[in-house]
Amino acid sequence: MGVVVGPVLTRPGGYAFDIWTVEYGVSHGYVYRRIEDANYARRAAINRAVAGSGMPDDLEQPEDICICATLEQFMTELIERGVLVTDSGLRALYRLHAV
Repeated sequence: MGVVVGPVLTRPGGYAFDIWTVEYGVSHGYVYRRIEDANYARRAAINRAVAGSGMPDDLEQPEDICICATLEQFMTELIERGVLVTDSGLRALYRLHAV
């Protein structure tokens, strides 16, 4: 199970984060009006990913789950995992996260 969780960033109308999984590819997150709500949803997504990996909560994060702090780190992780990221895909992601 491979999961990459993107950072919470500003989007038109609020704040959101993206997730990439092996099964579904990149999923654009719901746009929350408050940053606290987006951070809460992101933490819940991370907890679901860790629980789905079968690892107990008190152990280190599994290697196949990456939690990114920046958009650049998110894009780098996708490229390193062999995800085909086209120029139009990059522009779309950056446009979604434009301030």
